[in-house]
Amino acid sequence: MTVLEHKAPAPPDQIMLVQSAPRAYQILKAAMELGVFETMEKAPKSSNSIAKDLKLDKRGTECLLNALVGLNFIARKDKMFELIEVSRTYLLQSSDLYMGLYLKHAEQLDKGWSQLGDAVRSGKPVQEVNTQKTAEEFFPALAEGIFPMSYAIAQMVARDLSDVNHGKARILDVAAGSGVWSIPFAEANKSATVDALDFPAVLEVTKKITAKRGLADRYNFLSGDWRHIKWKPSEYNIIVLGHILHSEGKEESKKLLKQCAESLQPDGVVVVAEFLCDEQRSGPAAALIFELNMFLHTTEGCVFAVDELKNMLHEAGFKHVDYSANIADQPVLIGSK
Repeated sequence: MTVLEHKAPAPPDQIMLVQSAPRAYQILKAAMELGVFETMEKAPKSSNSIAKDLKLDKRGTECLLNALVGLNFIARKDKMFELIEVSRTYLLQSSDLYMGLYLKHAEQLDKGWSQLGDAVRSGKPVQEVNTQKTAEEFFPALAEGIFPMSYAIAQMVARDLSDVNHGKARILDVAAGSGVWSIPFAEANKSATVDALDFPAVLEVTKKITAKRGLADRYNFLSGDWRHIKWKPSEYNIIVLGHILHSEGKEESKKLLKQCAESLQPDGVVVVAEFLCDEQRSGPAAALIFELNMFLHTTEGCVFAVDELKNMLHEAGFKHVDYSANIADQPVLIGSK
């Protein structure tokens, strides 16, 4: 018997939503490649004017603009199209938070995703990106590209921790990447200094971005793997773990958290930003999708449940665990001794 012989089925909305997602990305990608957003930077424009400025087909331009309106990247008033806050902040090449670099890098990751079925059969990653050799090839471009994704949240966390980040605060940024998780702390406290720890090639990105933001004189750069660098006890007021635990796996993460506890001053805090799921591992979808990303690109990488990570922090020596700003309804955890 078929389904139709039993009852009328619900529409396949979720399937169609997932199926259409790559098309939405192609719409955004085409608009960025064509320079559509830049044409509206100074003032709203009509579709005919945009087509003329960019030497594009009129009908195709109008279809593309209508789709961008539907996807909430631009707005339309009468026959004029204009930028909204999200496009002005993240989709203009002139913006400090331009996401074009990240979207370009994401295409490289998608090549691994096309092999997901094979990886599930074999249990082996398609590429292991968290060893030093591959990390120095993979992470420099990614680190710079993902800066816009975390900067606003990191600013909120820095504001929440103003009572710790004052005076000559000492900050350690582990697996610093672009420095995005520590830069807001340095910007909020002109007397703070930061030790940025990462692999040599990745630190070149950290140096580039901190110099661009006028912070180079307050950053020190520690080159290497966190496991092989000597950490001083009771050295730091703040230690930042911005999206590193998921690539380390559970057992190595426990060691890293314990090392953080030992290297913090008695009133110090650790900042932990991660993709977190619920206890049943049933949501949110973004975290569970990211867990598959870890499966594809590491041997031990994982996603933690909120309570699981809280317990790990307690076991490492943090008596109190609080919440700071949310990333898509997922909290940044703050551990204090």
